[in-house]
Amino acid sequence: MKARFFKPKLAALAILVLAAAGCTKPSPPTNFYMLGSLTPVAADTMTGNASRRPMIAVETVKVPAYLDRNQIVTNLDDTEYRLADFNHWAEPLSDTLTRVMAENLSRMLVDQSAQVLPITRSIPFDYRIDVEVLQLDGQMNGHVTLVARWAIFGREVEDLLHLEKSLYREAVSGDAYKDLVSAYSRVIEKLCRDVAQVLEGTISNP
Repeated sequence: MKARFFKPKLAALAILVLAAAGCTKPSPPTNFYMLGSLTPVAADTMTGNASRRPMIAVETVKVPAYLDRNQIVTNLDDTEYRLADFNHWAEPLSDTLTRVMAENLSRMLVDQSAQVLPITRSIPFDYRIDVEVLQLDGQMNGHVTLVARWAIFGREVEDLLHLEKSLYREAVSGDAYKDLVSAYSRVIEKLCRDVAQVLEGTISNP
């Protein structure tokens, strides 16, 4: 009797499981993004003896806690934010900001024959760039905003040469995350141009 009682229930359960599996849609794939940097400058445009070029170190860029995550953050109305479930940064945002700033500055300062690298304690530097991002977010079909506090130091920790807080905005040309990330890259480029301008004057008039 027990066998006859349980078999129909097991069969019905199996049918329900198969039906549920058939109705479940696969999750969309996760997309990964990285900020873009300027087009590389040909190596033969670099002039001067490498050992005499100013060495510029870029400290790891600091980001606020709400951006320190894998998901790309969008600003809905300045009080509500959304984390993208399937649109992530390909590497920590702090790391990609540091790398892109070093690459951009290196290309912008080519006429100064400067070498720009993310900071490493094993290589002595002439100048150090310290950047703290206070805001970096945006809206689809709207704009992105970057607020950053940045400083230029000499060789010593206390040797502050320049301190500034800057705000930049860029229009987002579409409703895709690729459009949003492209606008992020453009505001970072604007920041780098301001930093490069100050550095050019500092290097030319030490």
